[in-house]
Amino acid sequence: MKIAHIGDEHIRDKGAGEIQRCLDFTVARIREEAPDLIISTGDMCDSQDIRAGSQAALMAIRFVSKLADIAPFAMVVGTPSHDGKTPEIFRHIQGLYEIYVATIPRQTYQQGWIFYERPTQEGDSDHCPIDAILTLIPTVTKQYFHTSSGIEDADREIAQAMTGILAGFGAQAAQYPDVPHILVWHGGVSGARLPLGHVRSGMTIDLSTDQMMMSGCDIGLMGHIHQPQQIGDRFFYSGPLYPVKVDEQECGFWIHEQTGVSYQDTDGAVKDDGPVWNHRYIPTPFTRTVRFKEDFTVDGVPPEYSDQEFLDTSDGPGPGDHQGENIRIEFTAWQDEAGTINKAGIEKRFREAGAESVDIRINAIPRVTIRAESVLEAETLKDEFAEMAKLRGEKIDPEVLVMADMLEHLPADELLKGITEYRWKS
Repeated sequence: MKIAHIGDEHIRDKGAGEIQRCLDFTVARIREEAPDLIISTGDMCDSQDIRAGSQAALMAIRFVSKLADIAPFAMVVGTPSHDGKTPEIFRHIQGLYEIYVATIPRQTYQQGWIFYERPTQEGDSDHCPIDAILTLIPTVTKQYFHTSSGIEDADREIAQAMTGILAGFGAQAAQYPDVPHILVWHGGVSGARLPLGHVRSGMTIDLSTDQMMMSGCDIGLMGHIHQPQQIGDRFFYSGPLYPVKVDEQECGFWIHEQTGVSYQDTDGAVKDDGPVWNHRYIPTPFTRTVRFKEDFTVDGVPPEYSDQEFLDTSDGPGPGDHQGENIRIEFTAWQDEAGTINKAGIEKRFREAGAESVDIRINAIPRVTIRAESVLEAETLKDEFAEMAKLRGEKIDPEVLVMADMLEHLPADELLKGITEYRWKS
């Protein structure tokens, strides 16, 4: 049994050229692998882009159709904010093999090129051996379980209900101990790594590996976390086929193959240790994005980043080879200094280093929205003005401090008289 495991395709209009390139590569490599089964673990598309005749819709339909020409294709529905109800249209796409879409938790049996809700029996006209048992668990929602309790109680109830569902599916699959049992789940797993290396914990409606083991599966194929990884001895996240977000730097799909291990014992007899799973991760040719971040609110914008000087110096960002990369630069600067950042020069530097694209974003912060603790602690208006000037690095006219002191302490009639006299004296 050989399985191609893809997921989190997020087919959309934005970046269509990059997406299409990765989809074409995936189809070509899966065709070379000639798997017995293809599984998508959810979030096939961004449903807001799937409109009649839209580029995203055409890409998704062609992708699924081409895969269904290679092997039987099964998928689970992903998160409502991405897949929505869009995957249901894939049931009607024509291919050489059947396309099965699970919108609620189900168990199905692959027999040849067809999926059955219950296995055919000997004597049935379409009977053939069971190739695989699939336990398909799409994103679970509170609506599916029709709970009437609060959100926290609902999460606990759903976790308990999922344990029962998985155990029930495990009992059914146990009737066929020699058939590969594949668990497919779109959702979180406690302890999974996120793209930046953080560990997922405490999220709502996550499953644990102990819960998933209740299914008795031989292998678990998962989607939703955009980081390819293996958890334990049998659970795998595929990750996306291309970087959906800037920090996603590992993209591709898995090939899982179950083989038997045969050997000769000391008496020369051939023995079989049973099925063994081998796993290979195949990266797609996605365009890597490199992100640079600089904060200039402490020391100001340095000369190498501003004006014409940037073009004539080797300092600043962009050294080295960035051939074929997308560059994201995020600057934070005071609003009155943001305009001195030489965006054209910075882009030129990266383009010369081979960058495919350069995206420069400047977060301009007004100084008046930032108050030092000394300003907040100032007891008089005159002291506050003085501290604000110090914060901004500005010199304050002594006359302003005199006026501030008069404004705060004198009644209106005396204030007018005092200002007039002060002006006359000065």
